[in-house]
Amino acid sequence: MSRTKLLNIVGIKDPHINISHLNPHRTDYKKDLGGKFNYISSYVEKNDIDLVLFTGDVLCKNDSKQWAFKRNYIKVRNWFDDYVDYQSKLYTVFGNHDYLDGDYNNKNDTVLGELIKLKKITSLTKKPKIINKVAIFGLDYKHEVETLLYDLNDIYKDVIDLKKSGEVELVILVSHTYILPKDDLNPIFRDTVHLTYEFLATNYPLIDIQLLGHLHKKVDLKKINKTTFVNPYNLMRVKRDEDVKTNKHEPMISDIRIYDDYTFDVEYVTLPYTPYDKAFKKDITETIDDNAKHKISFDFDLDQFSNKPISDDELLDLIIEKRNLDPDIKDLFKEYYR
Repeated sequence: MSRTKLLNIVGIKDPHINISHLNPHRTDYKKDLGGKFNYISSYVEKNDIDLVLFTGDVLCKNDSKQWAFKRNYIKVRNWFDDYVDYQSKLYTVFGNHDYLDGDYNNKNDTVLGELIKLKKITSLTKKPKIINKVAIFGLDYKHEVETLLYDLNDIYKDVIDLKKSGEVELVILVSHTYILPKDDLNPIFRDTVHLTYEFLATNYPLIDIQLLGHLHKKVDLKKINKTTFVNPYNLMRVKRDEDVKTNKHEPMISDIRIYDDYTFDVEYVTLPYTPYDKAFKKDITETIDDNAKHKISFDFDLDQFSNKPISDDELLDLIIEKRNLDPDIKDLFKEYYR
């Protein structure tokens, strides 16, 4: 029996489009990250995509004590104007990097909150998108499993009502949390929320598609009971990724095609990308590798250095003093955080 395409959705996992972490240190940042977004824009247009869904971590760092905060907001705002020409189709949840200073109850006073106010992107928080009897819900990042499940249970009450009334035939949940098949759970992530595919498929069976973010690795498409879990590679590499250490990166998007009988197909699409050794400056990558061996992170906690905003130079002097580093490394830090 022939099917007619009813809705075509692209899922993008953890874009991290903020100018921070390793991102500025590509040999050509716009060619690398911009190339990915140009590809997505062409893909959206060529395939007549109806909706684009971010799984959170739209930004890469959102810390008011870092001097780059306001500058990054302007850069990201301009980035959306330059590279995202499908803003009216774009929806997101909040990832852990999208909140300000770890305040998971405050969404307004953030860079992403400002982008939402400017209508460059639409939040799915408590505002499901319903189109052609397909409902798309958003589950924002939460640090405690109890709070996360409280929000999920609220969403599921609406799912039950919508399906029972016949208003909705298919449900997609976009979320940003640590979710894996139970056999793949890694005990190294003890300090974050753990949920399994099996738990979600058993307890929330009316959710047809789970579009997952937060974990920077690919899990093959998997269906458990009636739920299909979509967990591709993240779009943007950042320095803590396991596969960065092995010089590998395979940015992906998810293509979700829903038909008039409410069956669907899902495909992972790999984007063109710059090889690791051409994407990063050699001195930066070697410095990071060396620091990783000595367990020194550039992604430091500013609270240990200062209780109030200070200038770039003052902050770098404090870091060098506290860690007994060679003062000559100051220029490298400046390059790293420029």
